[in-house]
Amino acid sequence: MTLTEKILARASGKARVQAGDNVWVKADVLMTHDVCGPGTIGVFKREFGRNAKVWDHTKVVIIPDHYIFTIDDLKEIKKKFERMDAKNKIILTTEKDATRLIKFRDDINSLPLYVIPVRHHFLFHAGDTFNNNIIKFIENFKREE
Repeated sequence: MTLTEKILARASGKARVQAGDNVWVKADVLMTHDVCGPGTIGVFKREFGRNAKVWDHTKVVIIPDHYIFTIDDLKEIKKKFERMDAKNKIILTTEKDATRLIKFRDDINSLPLYVIPVRHHFLFHAGDTFNNNIIKFIENFKREE
C-alpha cells in the first residue's frame, strides 16, 4: 500500500484499502485549499444529502493560496492547532508556503512545523526542450532602447 493508503486504512479501521475504495474515517483535522474545498463539499452534499454532516467545524482549516499571512492569521493557526485533540500532531506545509512564514520565525519556532520541498518534473521528457527554449529566448532577447 502507498503511504496515503496506509493512513486511510488506519483511520478507517480497515486492514487494507486501495485506490477507488470509499472509506469513512475519523479525521483529527480537515485541511482544504480555498479553491478546492467548496467543490468537494458540494459533491459530498449532492451524494449524501443537504443535511449530511461532513465534520466538526472546529476541526476545519481552510488554507488560502497566493496569500500573505498576517500575525492574526498565525495566531488563528496556532489557536486551532493547540485545540486539536490529537496525540501526534504536526503542521505540514509546502516550501512555497513556508517562505511566507519566515517573517514569523520567532513565533512559530515552538511548533512542530515540517516543510515539503517543491520539486518539478516535465512530462514526456520535455525538460531539455524547455531548457533549450529558455536559453534560445535569452540569447535572442533584444533590449528595447
